[in-house]
Amino acid sequence: MNGSPGLVTAPGGRLFLVLASTIRDDKVAEIDIIADADADADRLGRVEVAVPDV
Repeated sequence: MNGSPGLVTAPGGRLFLVLASTIRDDKVAEIDIIADADADADRLGRVEVAVPDV
């Protein structure tokens, strides 16, 4: 997410939940949880998601 590893759930193609991690010294230092709630709706809209070709 936004250049860092993370996890996205998007049932029906609608972004619902984002777990974004911050890596420091090759370890997970932070995990941000952004969910589909009124307080986080704006943050969800600003998340950049890239799906790698597998």
